[in-house]
Amino acid sequence: MSEPSKIEDLSDDLFMSVLEYCGDVISVHKSWNDLNPRINLILNDHRLNLHIDLQNTTAETNYYYLSLLMKCRHQLISLKPNFDNTIQLFSTIHNLQEFTSLRSLILTNAHLIDLKYVLEKSKELPALTSLSLDTTKITSKTAIRSLCKMLFDSPSVKILKLNLHEYWLCFDKVTTTSNIEQLILQKCDLNDLFDLFPYVPKLRRLSIHEALNVHLITDSLQCLLSSLTYLNVFLINISFDKLKLLLRFVPNIRTLVLFGNVNDRNYLNKSHWKSMLLQSLKTLRVNITVALKQESSEIIGIETQFQKEFWLMKSIRFHIYANEKLNTAIIRTSN
Repeated sequence: MSEPSKIEDLSDDLFMSVLEYCGDVISVHKSWNDLNPRINLILNDHRLNLHIDLQNTTAETNYYYLSLLMKCRHQLISLKPNFDNTIQLFSTIHNLQEFTSLRSLILTNAHLIDLKYVLEKSKELPALTSLSLDTTKITSKTAIRSLCKMLFDSPSVKILKLNLHEYWLCFDKVTTTSNIEQLILQKCDLNDLFDLFPYVPKLRRLSIHEALNVHLITDSLQCLLSSLTYLNVFLINISFDKLKLLLRFVPNIRTLVLFGNVNDRNYLNKSHWKSMLLQSLKTLRVNITVALKQESSEIIGIETQFQKEFWLMKSIRFHIYANEKLNTAIIRTSN
């Protein structure tokens, strides 16, 4: 019988994959550091990609984690600081340029004044392309406008995730062209989103977890967002007509994912979908699923409408199912 294999028998590349799966610098070093000389060499290999989460650190442990941070500065690809100590952290590190692999910065529970400092310092990170902000500390309209302007002015950020919880985003102070290619928003009014369109010409992917429309949208918007190919939106009481208006300005969508809490039965009208597909969504190949509180007998009739020649020719599948517990309509479309 052959002896069981040992983890030390793995090649260096495979062993690095195991360590990267563990991911966090703190757990990796606590578990593997100084076990043997070979593992120490792997731990210090610049090809090793790790992240660090400092959310649970305290003022008493800052020195240890700062030394660990500096030791692994060439290996870090993601940093999530404890925001109570973030200012101290960024003011202590005088050579941010040495964090040559750090691509992602995750910030939580930050005040605007602290964010301004951190974002200014983050410009020294040569590889930074992704920024995630999740905070309940920014609440006034003025502060939110200032925040959005500051984030979209960042020349290096290409992926932005923004969550202000119950507070809605405002983009009317964004006035410079952004390099952002992927945008994930927690809450956004469609009017505010339209304010942003002229300044994100490189945007390819957009996800909105809660989209509503408080004010009446007009047809005055002239800017097409031709770069956008992926749109994922949770709709809150947005009529089908307003959805059509939104999609009119993103003509090259290839993947469209819609969920929502809507009361407009036009979402189930085949003529409306056909018109929109022919006019606004010519590049889309659609697989649609609609879930709503509905009698099963009515579902069959609605679904039959979408099994005619046009839908078959376009390779479009439209599925509807009944669920007595649902009071929302859910539509999923994709290429």
